[in-house]
Amino acid sequence: MLQDMAKKFAFRLQPVLDIRSTETTNARNAFGVTVQARTRKEEEIAQAEDHIRSLMVQAGSAQHGMTSAQALEAGWYHIRALKHDLKIMYNELEELRAEEERKRVDLAAAMQKEKALERLKEKRLDEHTKEALREEQNFLDELAQRRIIS
Repeated sequence: MLQDMAKKFAFRLQPVLDIRSTETTNARNAFGVTVQARTRKEEEIAQAEDHIRSLMVQAGSAQHGMTSAQALEAGWYHIRALKHDLKIMYNELEELRAEEERKRVDLAAAMQKEKALERLKEKRLDEHTKEALREEQNFLDELAQRRIIS
C-alpha cells in the first residue's frame, strides 16, 4: 500500500535532454573527424618536408658529380614546385586548425547545454525524492495516530 502511494519520477524535459545528448555526441564526432584531418595533414606536411630535404641533398651532391646542367635545373624546378605545394599544405593546415577550434567551441557549448539539463534533472529528482519521503513520513505519522486513538 505504501508503494502505491509513491509517484514514479518523470523528468518533463527528458526529450530535450535526449536531443542535447545527441547534439553533444554529434559535436564530439565532428570534432574528432576534424582532429583526424588535421593530424593527417600534419603527417602529409612532414613527409613532404622530408622529401624536399632528400631531394635537396641529392641535388647538392649531384652538383659535384657528373650531372648535366639540364638535369640539375630540372631538379631545382621540381624542388621549387614541391615547396609551392608545401605552402598550400600549410594554408590548408591553418584552415583545419581554425575549423578544429570552431568544432571545439561547438562541442563545449553542446556539453554545457547538456550538463545544465542534467543538473536540472538531478535537482528535480532530489526534490521528488524528498517529497516522496515527506509523504511517506506523513502516512506513517497518520498510521501511528490511528493506532494510538484506537
